[in-house]
Amino acid sequence: KNAFVIGTAAATAFFYKMQPLAETVQEFEKTIINANSVFNVTREELHSVSDEMVQFTLKYGVSAQETATGLYQLASAGLSAAESQEVLQHTMKLAMATQGDHNALAKLTVQTIMGFGMEMTDSAELVDKFAHSIQKSLIEWEDLASSVKFAMPFFVATGQSIDELLGGLEVLTNRALEAGIAGRGLRQALAQFTKHADDNSSALAKLGVEIMDSEGNMRALHEITLDAQEAFGDVTDLEALTAMLEDMNVRGATAFALLVQNADEFDLAVKDIANSAGEATLMAEIQQQSLAMQIQRVKNALLAPFLMSDAIGEAEGSLNEFTLRIKELVDEFTKFF
Repeated sequence: KNAFVIGTAAATAFFYKMQPLAETVQEFEKTIINANSVFNVTREELHSVSDEMVQFTLKYGVSAQETATGLYQLASAGLSAAESQEVLQHTMKLAMATQGDHNALAKLTVQTIMGFGMEMTDSAELVDKFAHSIQKSLIEWEDLASSVKFAMPFFVATGQSIDELLGGLEVLTNRALEAGIAGRGLRQALAQFTKHADDNSSALAKLGVEIMDSEGNMRALHEITLDAQEAFGDVTDLEALTAMLEDMNVRGATAFALLVQNADEFDLAVKDIANSAGEATLMAEIQQQSLAMQIQRVKNALLAPFLMSDAIGEAEGSLNEFTLRIKELVDEFTKFF
C-alpha cells in the first residue's frame, strides 16, 4: 500500500513537473502538423523544415513557437514548404530588426512579392529594402503595409519598381504625410500620369515634362521628378502648381509637388534602396545584442533538444523520441488508474 501511494505521488509529481515542457513541445508540434495539413509533404521533409527553424532560434532571439506560427501563416498564404522555409528566415529577421509583428510583416512581404511578380527567392532582397526604409525614414513598420497596399497596384501597372514606391514613401512621410495618405497620393499621381500619357496638351507636357519614354513606357518616377524640378524651377511658382492641379487632383498634386521639391533626395533614396543588401541582417544583429534576446537564446538552447526531430520519432509518427515517450507514459499512466 505504501509503495502504491509513494509511486502514485512520484508519478503525479513527475507529470506536473513535465507539464510545462510537454505543453510547449506539444504546441510546437501541433502548429507544425497544422502547417503540413496545407503543405502535404512527407514527414521527413517536414522535419527538415522544423529542424531548420529550431536552428534559427539558436542564432536569433526569437521563440520556436513564433517561428512555427509564422510557418503556418506562410502555408496558409499558399506557399510550398520549401518557399515557406526560404521566406520565413528573412521575415523573422525583419520582425526582429524592426521589433515588429511577424504576421503583419510576413503578410506584407508575400503580398509585395506576388504583387510585383517577384520570386519567393527574392524575399531576402525585399526585406532588406523594407528594413532600409523603416530605418532611414519616419515610416513605421505598422504603417508600411497600409501605404504599400494603396499604391502598389498602380506602380505595378505603370512598370515602376518597389524601389520607386519605397523611395517615394520615404520622402513623403518625412514631410509629415501620414503613410496611408502618402500611398494614396502616389497612387493618384500615377493614375493621372497614365490618363494624360498621350495628351500633348496637358499642362505638364507644355512645360516640357515627359512622362513616357520613346518606346511608349512610363519613365521611372524619380526621373520624372528630376525633369519636373528642372522645368519648374521653384515648385511654389503659381504656374507650376497650376499645371500639377490641372493634370492631377489635390491629393496627387500634393504628393508629386513634394517629390519634385525634394527630387534629389528622392533620387538618392531610390538608389540607396536598390543597394540595401544586408540591412535586415545588420539591424537584427544589433537587436541581438540586447539582454532580452540573449536570455531568449538560452531558453531556445535548453528547449532545442526536445524540438529537434529524430529517427525514432519519425518512424513512429511523432516529432521525436521525447514526444513519443511522453505519449506512451500518459497512456500507461491513465490505463494504470
